[in-house]
Amino acid sequence: MPQSREYSLDEAAAAFALSCGRAEQRKIVRVCEFLRDHHDTDGDFHRGDSIGRTLRIKVLPPFVFHFWDDFADRRVRIVRIERMN
Repeated sequence: MPQSREYSLDEAAAAFALSCGRAEQRKIVRVCEFLRDHHDTDGDFHRGDSIGRTLRIKVLPPFVFHFWDDFADRRVRIVRIERMN
């Protein structure tokens, strides 16, 4: 059965994921799939991006995911992933 939504990683998010080890990459994929499957989940924080779009920020240690739900394209766009300090 096809997924009702997809997810995509922007260049910065993909570069971060590629810099991680395999175990962390698997965790990142699981979180991306969670965000895709629960696209209406609220973030722990919100912030605006450079064009005024509201990004949801989800903290899932040891990572922080910045994303938005592109309703028109039926895709969760993950724009940034970072490691918690």
